[in-house]
Order: sequence, then C-alpha cells, then structure tokens
Amino acid sequence: MFFYGPEIPRAAYAYEMWNGCACTKLRWRREEDSSTVGYGCGARSTYTNDLIEKTWMRFVLLFLCSMVLTTSAYAADHSPLFSYATPVNAEGEFSFDAGLFARTGSVGTQFSTGSAFGYGVRPHVTLSAFLPAMFGSGNLPESRIVSGSEWAAGMSWRFLDSGTGVGRRLESTASLSAVAPGPQSASGILGELHRAPGIAGTLAGGATSRSQYLWVGGGYTRFAEASHDRRPDTISWTATYGYRPPKLRRGVDQWDYRGFVELTGEHTGGVKSGGIVLPDSSTTTVWLGPSVLAIFKEFAVEAGVQGPLFRDESVVLYGRERIRFGLNLSYLKYSSRRRSR
Repeated sequence: MFFYGPEIPRAAYAYEMWNGCACTKLRWRREEDSSTVGYGCGARSTYTNDLIEKTWMRFVLLFLCSMVLTTSAYAADHSPLFSYATPVNAEGEFSFDAGLFARTGSVGTQFSTGSAFGYGVRPHVTLSAFLPAMFGSGNLPESRIVSGSEWAAGMSWRFLDSGTGVGRRLESTASLSAVAPGPQSASGILGELHRAPGIAGTLAGGATSRSQYLWVGGGYTRFAEASHDRRPDTISWTATYGYRPPKLRRGVDQWDYRGFVELTGEHTGGVKSGGIVLPDSSTTTVWLGPSVLAIFKEFAVEAGVQGPLFRDESVVLYGRERIRFGLNLSYLKYSSRRRSR
C-alpha cells in the first residue's frame, strides 16, 4: 500500500548470503591447509573422510545460497496500489513515493497527493513517513485505503520471511503508525470536526513466487477525541492476486510488468460531533479493481482503478461514491553497505 510503510521495496539479501558463502569457503580452505601439516599415512584416511564431508557441506551450502539468490532476484517484493502487502526496504535502502489518488461521487470529487519516505534500519524493519495534501470538495466518508489529509509516521516489521522453494516465499509484515492532523482539514462532514491524533495498525501476509503473488491484510485506525468531536474508527481489509506474465519478465535494463486484482473493504464507525454520534454516519463499502505496475531499474510506475461491489452508506450524509483511482511513482536507492548476519 502506498500510504503506510510498504512502499515499493526490493529484497536485497543476495549479496549478504553470497558473502556469507565466500567467508565460509575461505575458512574451510584455511582449516584444510592447517590440517595437512604433520599428517602421516595413518591419518590420511581420516583426512580424506573429512575432505569428502566438507565437500558435501560446500555443495549443500552453495545450493542453499543459490536458492536464496534466485528468490531474492525474482521474489514479489513490489506492492499493489490500494492493498496491504508484505514488502519492506532492505537494510540501508531509501525509498521515495509520490502519488495522486482520487475518490469521486455524486456530491463531488476528493483528491489527495503526497510524498512517502522509507528507510530500512534493519534487514526486516523499515521506518516510514507520509506527508499528504488534499484538495477538492467531495463529501465522502472516512477511508484509510485512500488516505486523506493526515500525516503519518511509523514502522513496518516483516516478522516472517520463509523460503518454501526456488523463487517462493511466505511473508508476514506488521505496521504501526502514529497519525496526526495535517495543515489541511477534510471536506464535508469530517471537515467540520475538531481534529486529534490517532494510531493505525496493519497486518499483512502472503505467498510470493516469480510469477504469482497473493496477499491478504487488515488494518484498524482509531482517533482521539477533541472538544467532544471524534473521527470514526475504521476497520479495513484487503485481498490481492498478482500475476507476472512470462513474456513481460525482463532484465534490469528493460521495463518489467506485473498486474494485480485488488479487493478492498472498509467499515467506519459513527461520526461523533458535539458529544453526540450522528445517526446513519457509519459506513461499509467493498471495492474491486485492477492495477498495473511497471519497473525499470530503481524506478516504478503504478496505476489502478476500483469500482464499488457493495455500499452501505447514508446518501443524505455522503451521497454515492462511484469510483476510486490512483497513480504512484516510486524511486528506490539501493544500499551499498556490506552487511553480515
């Protein structure tokens, strides 16, 4: 997702694992050189057995390293546009995203744009910040799938990163962010409320391979109360299927493409104004649509659109939201730092 931490990162453990293999091989060579000193004929059998055992260990280790190298090069560590996903930046990597998102309905259109920054402080931990701007006059319900005017800063931790085969992985990522009112207020009913900070948490898991990706995730956001006003709590959920066609799997010097089908849903609680929860102010919506991601070296471009599958919202308060669309540009600065684990 563009807004809270999983910017478009890449798994950068290949060098790390290969460096570990090289160091192990060098240590074994030194052991072999020292073990031959003082060896007589009676010890040659033991030495030969040790050498065979070490040779098999080298083969197994190099085979495992080659699996990790392949997985790192082709794993689906690129996020969908609207949904929660598992990617985080590698240690020392910096990412930057800039996007434009829109929600349009029967009572106007709301645009949001902003910049997201991410930095990998550890191999599986990323710190991120999102600074949006909002314009338009749409009177629309609360949404965390398409962000509004709130600034956010937080941390994402990929606590599960398990290889299940060549090019296949199981991953899970948890994110926690502090949300603060930005300089611009929301439009419509939400723009009339006194604003206060809040907290947002998400959890995503999925399976990735060279050609197919599957992610599911959920999130919860809660705001504090200010002058007897409070924005509604939001529960959100997403499911994404991605496919990378064989003919569009290109090298690093060519554009590489993949497509996603994204299902998203949200339930917002009642809007509290002046100490009273407004009648019929809670909403439940479900959205579905495609998105396309194109990657060239350190740059990525992604665009997508969603339409409603289910809407339970007050027409009097919010009108009818009809469509959501977005465009996101990303840049990732690779790390040249040598890491050991």
